[in-house]
Amino acid sequence: SNTTRPIDPWGGSHYVESAQATASRIGNAAVRSTFLSTVQSARPGAVISLSTGKLLGQYGSAAGSDEHAFTALAVGKDGRVYVADAPKREVYKLDGDKLELLTTNQNLSGITGLAVSDDGSKLYLADPSLGLFGIDLKQNKPFVVAHSPDKLVVGGIDSLFWYDGALVIVQGNMVPARVMRLRLDAEGRSVKAAMPLDAAKPEFAMLGNGTVAGNDLYFVANSQREEYDSYVALLTGSEQP
Repeated sequence: SNTTRPIDPWGGSHYVESAQATASRIGNAAVRSTFLSTVQSARPGAVISLSTGKLLGQYGSAAGSDEHAFTALAVGKDGRVYVADAPKREVYKLDGDKLELLTTNQNLSGITGLAVSDDGSKLYLADPSLGLFGIDLKQNKPFVVAHSPDKLVVGGIDSLFWYDGALVIVQGNMVPARVMRLRLDAEGRSVKAAMPLDAAKPEFAMLGNGTVAGNDLYFVANSQREEYDSYVALLTGSEQP
């Protein structure tokens, strides 16, 4: 059976339960105690160190709204940070201690991944239903990443990365589930070649997010997200779908 819970991501027992689940992974008792104390007084947009348990920074939007549900993050080589709020269909860039709205499009179904080109001129985003889009950061203009739909399907993307002039996509909602490398043209606006990196593995129960480290891609093969609610609290047997 399905259980509907009231949405209150910045307060209430579910928020505390999620924090306690994170704290349980902190081995140092003193740091764990500091972390829980910091969480109790934190506001939306707080960044807390898991090494010290202390507040690193407090980030809010320039418009003053703290109500966000960030679903994707990307960091350019210049250190600039971009985040996506999927429910609101918004993308922000971090400017000092404020989040500046970069773009919004209510026609999107969601945003499951962000990636920045090596030169920092383009930001790419993945929509799980509509595919791949980009933003020319110099002109602040969006564009569709062109591809041949007869040869390539770009839906069902769980996460998105940039690597060596190419986009790497993890498609957990494809049959079969797969990881693809998409080589782009010189302008970075269309896919000129696609190559599967991995597909149809029995371990690919429920693909999730990941990261690129050097020449390696690490990604979650079985996120088990159906076992948790939206506050990362483990569901009981009666609450699981």
